[in-house]
Amino acid sequence: MRAFVAATMGIGILLSQAGCYQYVPLADTAPLPEAGSEIKLQFSSPQAMELGSMTVHDVSEIEGEVFEIEGDTMAVFSRWLRSAFGPKYATDGAVFYVPRSHTSRLEQRRFIPVKTGLAVGVAVVATVAIFKAAQKLGGGSNPGENGGEEFRIVFPLPFGIRIGGH
Repeated sequence: MRAFVAATMGIGILLSQAGCYQYVPLADTAPLPEAGSEIKLQFSSPQAMELGSMTVHDVSEIEGEVFEIEGDTMAVFSRWLRSAFGPKYATDGAVFYVPRSHTSRLEQRRFIPVKTGLAVGVAVVATVAIFKAAQKLGGGSNPGENGGEEFRIVFPLPFGIRIGGH
């Protein structure tokens, strides 16, 4: 049963991380985010962006990290470009220089304590519920107790590491 508890704790930790961060809009008068900040920006009008040997037309949004600030222009180490009429394009870290005047919306990814607390609470409740259900299904915590068998879940990880089981 200890292996099961360790596995459900791992799941709980993963679930709790889901609510920790979100993109928060910045006011038009707010200073530009510092270098290293994760951002998402929307252009005031669709742009044509050079991406390697191709041009992506009607780009409406860039998602990435601020590389540096030069006056009112951000150098964005991009992860994604989103076309107004099509899919998201992976950019493999292309750097784009974007003046603040060309953006209609600028969002910065920030830690959100309230959402994190809710996510942790939900993860704890789910973990306890799973643990209680496993006790009922397994017939107890010891093999053979109440005629049941030991209940184990094994999670294989890279490099031969295993959580749970033998």
